[in-house]
Amino acid sequence: MPPLPEQRRIAAILGQAGTLRAKRREALAKLDQMAEAIFVEMFGNPGVNANGFPIGKLPDLGALDRGVSKHFPPCILKPAFPSRRWTACSKRD
Repeated sequence: MPPLPEQRRIAAILGQAGTLRAKRREALAKLDQMAEAIFVEMFGNPGVNANGFPIGKLPDLGALDRGVSKHFPPCILKPAFPSRRWTACSKRD
């Protein structure tokens, strides 16, 4: 068994570690709240659909296609792995 001063030093370090873990849990909880708030700000409450977004099955809302779509922004037209086929989603006329 270590001497009493060493035990106190170890206990202090463990106490600091516990405090850091608690602060990390609080920070992660706040990040979760921020993510939810940003989603609601961008798209509205999904239970209410205040923005009037169309509701339906994906095939009824747009055409799903494979490969590159002209509807994608230019940053997606040249993916990091060009040999990979990307699933494109374009609005149905």
